[in-house]
Amino acid sequence: MRSCFTKLPLIVAALLTCMLFAILTDCSSTHTTPPPVLVVSSGSGQSTTVETAFSAPLVALVTVNGKPSVGVSVIFTAPSAPGCTFANGTNTETDTTDSTGMATSSVCTADPTSGGYSVEAATLPAAGADFSLTNTSAPPFAIAATSGTPQTATVSTAFANPLVATVTDDDLNPVSGASVTFTAPALALAPSGTFANKTNTETDITDANGNATSSTFTADAIIGGPYTVTATVTTATGVATANFSLTNK
Repeated sequence: MRSCFTKLPLIVAALLTCMLFAILTDCSSTHTTPPPVLVVSSGSGQSTTVETAFSAPLVALVTVNGKPSVGVSVIFTAPSAPGCTFANGTNTETDTTDSTGMATSSVCTADPTSGGYSVEAATLPAAGADFSLTNTSAPPFAIAATSGTPQTATVSTAFANPLVATVTDDDLNPVSGASVTFTAPALALAPSGTFANKTNTETDITDANGNATSSTFTADAIIGGPYTVTATVTTATGVATANFSLTNK
């Protein structure tokens, strides 16, 4: 009996040591640091003309347990065609988070291809977020007749297909929102025709694919051809023209 009491202080000491160890190790031998969380802070949703720089850098915020994480490497990666390049001349760069947990890229410059895309920001262990960017086309440079030529229609009846002209910039990207004017011959007693507005000319706007589509074109009452309907668009250096060949039979 006395031996049990003499061992009691040792037992209590052992229990206290165990409790202290559990507290210092957060009561779990399997405890690990939570992974970082990466979110977009600013720079997403931007657009710029092809081959020009975006106005702002991409900024990602990295946190661990809700607190800014300092000195973390964040890899920014853009696709190509469409995409952009950073100050190092490539589509990827690595930046380190500052005292506020922010990693800031250099300004990215749009490549020659128009369109929307995502730039990924990632860190290890795996955590990532996407920045949405858009390269927009440059001003009109060229126009081409892409559908509706050549065609033949019986006099005083409509041609089967509308006239479609495609406008591109100097990198061959389609240009949306450009004004294209279609003009048929206006000579009296000559083969020609009229658009839906009952005149020999109309203006249409290019769509997202750079296509301007005319209304239905109807042959006049004079047999002959082929004659030329022109499509024109204003460019930085003047006027670009495309020709459609039509015949009234």
